[in-house]
Amino acid sequence: KAPRSGAQPQPQPQPQPQPQPQLQLQPLAAKMSNSRSHHPFGCTAVGLFNGIGLLGLLLCLGRTFFITPADESAAAIVAAAAATSELSATPMSDTLPCALDLGAYDLPLWAKEDETMGNRCVLSTPRMRVDFHARQLPGTDEVISDWLWIEYGDRVNVLVQMAASHTTTSHGFFGGTTTSHTHEYRVFEQTKYALEGESLAVVGGFIEHGELPEEAAAREVAEEMKLVCGEFTPLGKFRTDVNRGMGWVHPFLARECRALPSQPPRLRAVGDADQERQDLKTMDLPALTKAAMAGRFVEVQWSNTVSLALLRLQSEAVSGL
Repeated sequence: KAPRSGAQPQPQPQPQPQPQPQLQLQPLAAKMSNSRSHHPFGCTAVGLFNGIGLLGLLLCLGRTFFITPADESAAAIVAAAAATSELSATPMSDTLPCALDLGAYDLPLWAKEDETMGNRCVLSTPRMRVDFHARQLPGTDEVISDWLWIEYGDRVNVLVQMAASHTTTSHGFFGGTTTSHTHEYRVFEQTKYALEGESLAVVGGFIEHGELPEEAAAREVAEEMKLVCGEFTPLGKFRTDVNRGMGWVHPFLARECRALPSQPPRLRAVGDADQERQDLKTMDLPALTKAAMAGRFVEVQWSNTVSLALLRLQSEAVSGL
């Protein structure tokens, strides 16, 4: 119906805009929830530091930090960053709580005599801890108060040598005999999240609480390859990163390995079982050497372990051991 003459038209109601989901961020000082998400290292929303940087990436290694929208319809990964004004104002102390506490890291903390003046915890998880160390540079009065340091559990890597498959004895011209043993080696072909493709790999894992490195090596071989070995030859002890720490790696050559009569139980506290695909491969010594030289052990700890084992075997062959 048309309006009467002189009457003002009535305004039509305007549609109200629908509120958009907003990301809910907890402040840094708020208590962090410890509930799990579907991600293996999942947790609920955490606060952001100002800025982004290397530390933001490192924080995601221990656990994935999710921002939850108000309607709980999506989740986004958050990386917190380094050197915030709030964190920088925190005094150095071994007893103060971490800025992000996602579980206690109860392994020993590194300190270097006459250089480490204190530390300030940034992130703590059961498997990793990120600190800022106050480090006095040797021979000077200069102190760097935000030296990034990463505590990470010590690991073992093991190249597995099977028991001799057959023995060859030859008789020399003057009546002497020479005996040679043919061994095979067990490795994995597998994928890993940080690798672009496949890689050959040795057995490896974390040293559990109270274990010696050799005990951890024997346990890992039993768990991952279902083998028991007669000897574990240590090949050294190596720092993962000489400036940032990341724990120590103990490589071994396992010898005279045979199949276990029964499967061992998995008793892990620090390390978790591999989630990626692993295909067991058997190689003779020439094939193993060729693979190592071709860079097919793509992770540096694996290539280090295999190379050291090959050098040890070569040295023993030359010296006649």
